Amino acid sequence: MTERTGFKYCVGFNSCGSALFIALKTNGVQPGDHVLANGFSFTAVPSAIHHAGGIPVYVESTDAYVMDMEVTLRPRPWPQPQPQPASTTTATTTTDAASP
Repeated sequence: MTERTGFKYCVGFNSCGSALFIALKTNGVQPGDHVLANGFSFTAVPSAIHHAGGIPVYVESTDAYVMDMEVTLRPRPWPQPQPQPASTTTATTTTDAASP
């Protein structure tokens, strides 16, 4: 592939989601970053954003399925990460039916 494209290096991915995840990480997406995503999209896009630590922000699209900048640039409240409740574990006991 490198000979055909003329690039020094080439990387292949097994899926679109993997490629999107690496693209997000190499472009500096950090936990809590808001990442714009077209609302008319395949699930790999928001999944890759979430896996990279970002927060997907869905934007409207025009009839041509491109980002509608008029709607996108309107002020709106950004979703805030919610604190996760402390995990609770419950001890369970089992009894052997054959024991007296």
